[in-house]
Amino acid sequence: MKMELVLQHRGKTCQYSGIALKDFYMPVVNNIESDFQIEPAIWFKSLIIKTIQIDCDLRNVFWERKSQLGGSSSPGGSVSPRVVFEDDRLEECELFNAVIDLIHKRDKKNCSVDDVSREILRILHLHVLPLVLLKDEDLTCLKDALDDVEHRITYMNNLTIDKDKQLMESEKNLREYRENLLRTENFESYSNVKHCTDKFLMELLDDVNREIRILTDRLITFQSCVDMTRNSVANESKLHLKEWRKKRDEVNSSILKLQCIRESIKNVTTRTKKRKKVKILHNEKHDTYVTLKENLRADKSAMQSMFEGKVKITSVREAIIQACNDLKASGESTGYDVPKCGERLSTDILGNSPKPKKWLTLNERIQNILSDKSTESAQTYTTFCASTVKKIRNFLSQKALIDRKRSENVPFFMEMIDFSLPSQQMEKQKATGNPYENVSTELNAESPEKGFTNMIKEEVMQHIYDQCQSLVQLLSKQKSFNKKANCTTINLNNVWVFYELQLYQHLIEPLSDLFENIYKNEAKEMASFVTSTALKDIGVQEQWLLDDEEDREHHIESVCMRNSSNKCFEKNVAIVALRNGRTLTLSELCESDEELNDFFGSPTVGCDSYLSPDLHQKDFKCTKACGQQAFKYVCNELEHMTRSKSIMGKLKSITKANRMVSECASSLKSKGCELSDDNALSADDMLASTTCALTKVDTKVFEKLYAHVHLVNDFIPPFMMGSLQDWSLTNFFCAFQNISCNLESTRSQN
Repeated sequence: MKMELVLQHRGKTCQYSGIALKDFYMPVVNNIESDFQIEPAIWFKSLIIKTIQIDCDLRNVFWERKSQLGGSSSPGGSVSPRVVFEDDRLEECELFNAVIDLIHKRDKKNCSVDDVSREILRILHLHVLPLVLLKDEDLTCLKDALDDVEHRITYMNNLTIDKDKQLMESEKNLREYRENLLRTENFESYSNVKHCTDKFLMELLDDVNREIRILTDRLITFQSCVDMTRNSVANESKLHLKEWRKKRDEVNSSILKLQCIRESIKNVTTRTKKRKKVKILHNEKHDTYVTLKENLRADKSAMQSMFEGKVKITSVREAIIQACNDLKASGESTGYDVPKCGERLSTDILGNSPKPKKWLTLNERIQNILSDKSTESAQTYTTFCASTVKKIRNFLSQKALIDRKRSENVPFFMEMIDFSLPSQQMEKQKATGNPYENVSTELNAESPEKGFTNMIKEEVMQHIYDQCQSLVQLLSKQKSFNKKANCTTINLNNVWVFYELQLYQHLIEPLSDLFENIYKNEAKEMASFVTSTALKDIGVQEQWLLDDEEDREHHIESVCMRNSSNKCFEKNVAIVALRNGRTLTLSELCESDEELNDFFGSPTVGCDSYLSPDLHQKDFKCTKACGQQAFKYVCNELEHMTRSKSIMGKLKSITKANRMVSECASSLKSKGCELSDDNALSADDMLASTTCALTKVDTKVFEKLYAHVHLVNDFIPPFMMGSLQDWSLTNFFCAFQNISCNLESTRSQN
């Protein structure tokens, strides 16, 4: 069940085997563990992955699943490799830089085997395994892996029970041995104690202190029983008073004796100068006691390790279960969830275990800087977030007041705020030569809302740029960064990506409220127009999309009619009238050769158009799914986009949704244009398909999506203009514009 790693760079190939999840909870490379505890849950993927290939030239990662958990290929054929990065991801530069650095060190042979193994663990744990996306086809292998993990957990439970029994027996034997020593030897005498070894005395002192604490608790309990019995008026209670007092006195006597022993041992161990002059006499009984204590301590340590292993393997099991549930629900899974704030995953169970600097990612380094309130970057970050949130909340409150007054038709006077940027700030931008100052602004100051949005956009973009420059300087000054992180240069764009992840944790919610409020009227009109208008009236002219919609509607009608006729013949019997006046069923008539000639007319069936509501509903759902299944996952991804807590996260969802639209459109076009030689998708085809996909989105999601597309269009990082993400965003933006234009056209015609 071992995994193989293949690294490629400029024609060089390095292969590493022996990568496994030892005992189902310990990541190892050739049995070499990490030098600190790492979260094992995400490593459940190593149970089903056969090979991982990191190609630094193609800037991508490929992985191949095991056809069976044993790793052997199935007779039917091999498993095809899959891609990890389906779109360009700027934040993964650390992965390829680390791989290139590892290959160079291997060539120069200035890196030990242990260091190479731990670097492979770091690369896989931080950059590769979390991004491996599982699909429906992996469900069988995951279930097999889950069975193996369950068997291992059962084995560990049984082993823990047996070990616990042995531990209890060892403690009992040690206690009896100690009591025997205290009875046979006088440890209250200083002259006797001073000849014992220091190791024995320290072990005995530790046990005596623990025994005193236990007996003290028992003494308090017995004393409370004595007090309750003495104060009781019942005669039966007073009969037990002597018993409680006897038990109390026995415990008190034992405590006094142990306290004397403790003081004698302390007198010996604390007088170091006199101790040097005393001759130490070795006693076999004392040595045996020390050995028993060491064995007991080793057993407890092993027991603790077993409990930690059970916790870790349980987290692996929960990660597999979560992945299986995700696959059943949505058809894909990464095996973990990321909370709203922080970098911890839903599968983490070890807490904030200390990481060496080498294991800190660029994102974590930026987090550390921003969490240090003494730095100027952290202070600027905190102040800007608070002021921006306050501005947006105040603006929304003011806008709500204006809207309420307008709805009530109450005359009022309110000074409109000028939301244009100060001239000093514009001059500062020109003087500093900010390369991001010429970012195109889609909204112009035609209204106070748009002017305020433009102002917030310019302030946020300028703030991110200034902060990123400051962070690059701070990170460059950290000597350990270049040495430990395997990255020779710090790219401003990469810092931008990770800084905005932190920034939008505070800003994305108020920004979403702002854009949803500004675009809510347009979004509601467009959503109402989409739900009540046919595709061809929305601007979709592609026949293969229209045919698919018509086929779905006609299929629903035909299914209803077919089910109706079938049920009629299932519920009723065909009756045949003969010339002699008799009546027979159709089956009886076919079996009778004599009366077959007397048949005239046609059989009658008492049909009342019976149709089972359950069957009708089932067929309706099936036929509706046939028409909407193609865009089902697109709608799910677009809904996820509205919930994403960062601009980069929203861009990833839009890119993924656009890729799904392209796949669906290719499938539908090839099905609808079978006789055509050219089934390639054009820009018009993609626009029409995206428009069609938007018509399948839930109304509330549609309204939010319209606002969030404008939000992302305004706050997309400038260096991503012209990228795959930008093209995907443009496609959805144009689809909304297409719907809006057709809405205006319909209004003008009416």
